[in-house]
Parts: sequence; C-alpha cells; structure tokens
Amino acid sequence: IILNQAVPQQPTTNPARMFFSTVLLLFLITSSVFQGNLATLLTVRIENHNVDRVSDLDSLSYTMISDKFTQQQLSESFHGSFKLLREDQYSCSRLKPNEAYVDEEFRILSTSPRRFCHVSQRHFFSIYKWHKVRPYWSLLRRVDDFFTRIYETGIYMKIHIDEVQRLFIWGAWTWDLPEKEKRKLTIDDLLFAYLLLIVGL
Repeated sequence: IILNQAVPQQPTTNPARMFFSTVLLLFLITSSVFQGNLATLLTVRIENHNVDRVSDLDSLSYTMISDKFTQQQLSESFHGSFKLLREDQYSCSRLKPNEAYVDEEFRILSTSPRRFCHVSQRHFFSIYKWHKVRPYWSLLRRVDDFFTRIYETGIYMKIHIDEVQRLFIWGAWTWDLPEKEKRKLTIDDLLFAYLLLIVGL
C-alpha cells in the first residue's frame, strides 16, 4: 500500500496474501505469549505460606514426608498426613524406588538444613522443598528423567553438600562427607534441555 501519493489505481489485494499475513501475525502473537509465560506453562504455581509452628502445617493441610526419626519428634505437634521415606533416600540407585512413597504430582528436589529453614520463630527439623508439576502432563516423565540425570551426575548434590559443609563449619563440628561415585554427564543428558531452549527461541 502506497501512502501519501496520488495513484490512478489502488494496488490489488490478493486474498491468499492477506490470509497468510494474518496467519503469520497470529503465530507471532502466540509465540510471544508462549515465551513470556513459559514458566507458567511448564509448572503449576504454589502459594507460599509462612510457617511459624509445626502445628501450622496441620491448618495448611500439608503432607509431611520424612524419615521415622522426624515423625517421632514431630508427632506431638503434627497430626496431619505423613509419608515415610526409606533411610537410603539420598542414594542415586534408590532415588526412583523411593518415588513410590511420594504422591504422583510431587518430586523431591532437596532438603534444607535446620539453620536455613523458613521458620520465623523457631528452628526445628529439616523441611522438604517440593516442586509441584502437572501430574498428567505429556512431558512429565522426560522432565523427571532430566532432573534425575542431573542429580546422578552430582551437579545438584554439589549445591546441597556445600550448604551442609558450611553448616558444620558454623557449628564447630568436624565431619568428612562421604564421596559417592558420580557418572559422567553426556550430550544425551542435556538433549531435553536443548529442545526446550529451541522451542523457547
């Protein structure tokens, strides 16, 4: 379309050109919306609540997932749902079997030492952090496998071990953390991350 010029005849409009231009415009809008809300599309947001006491977990309908010792220590204050994990939950070889003790829509990502618990008044025992995902999402298994591979290679555990060592140094305790054999990270382990990057771009 020629603007600000007197022409004897208006340019012809091709219906096919208008159709494909409209489709392209809609695609660009959809792509920008998808990229801007990628985190919301892949995960489900959880409301954050302040936990001042163990009894607050009852009122918030929390499901506590921990070991037998923690269950016994919190039994007087916590009367809600409780799931028991195996003692070897931190072993890479036992990571997948332990998922049977957790609801389908939950996955264990890390634990926080008692010094770093998000409790405003009182520190008690380790609290598990949860990352809720869509339980019937078609890519759920691939995302879960991706985080499992990252865990097995030691990348994620490195962050947790550093925090634990800092806690023991702060408490004037001496203890050498056991070294576990880690498998090497391969290109196949990062393939899913590359696919997400390409789709996002």
